[in-house]
Amino acid sequence: MEGFVLLQVLQNRFYSRFRHMGHQQVKIFISPNIDLETKAKMDVVCGGLSKQEPATPEIQKICDKIKWQVEKKTGNKFPTYTAEFYRMQVVAGTNYYIKVYVGLEDHLHLKVFEELPCNGGQLELTSLQENIYHHAPIEPF
Repeated sequence: MEGFVLLQVLQNRFYSRFRHMGHQQVKIFISPNIDLETKAKMDVVCGGLSKQEPATPEIQKICDKIKWQVEKKTGNKFPTYTAEFYRMQVVAGTNYYIKVYVGLEDHLHLKVFEELPCNGGQLELTSLQENIYHHAPIEPF
């Protein structure tokens, strides 16, 4: 029942932003990598970015799953690899913009795309930025 209540909260937030469009029914796709409580706390706007939030264990799991892609793209091995902050963008799937601490005051910004579950739900590193300072905000790239 708790999952239903959280989903209803999320649906109400989404509907309140788009009710002027006259839609009677709102469908929301929930990522298997993010729990319902995290989704319900997000300020979700389809196509828009959420506000920057501290990374959750679920965001760290996403980072861990694509770490090999990050290391391949940068040509570096990262013994320290900790998600610190993130933003989300709901599109035909989900874009995650994640700030990752990689040691020695250095950070990466990752853009990770997660397909909808009906399309396989795969994670893909679509872009990254290197040599990011800790206080640099996460912006779309």
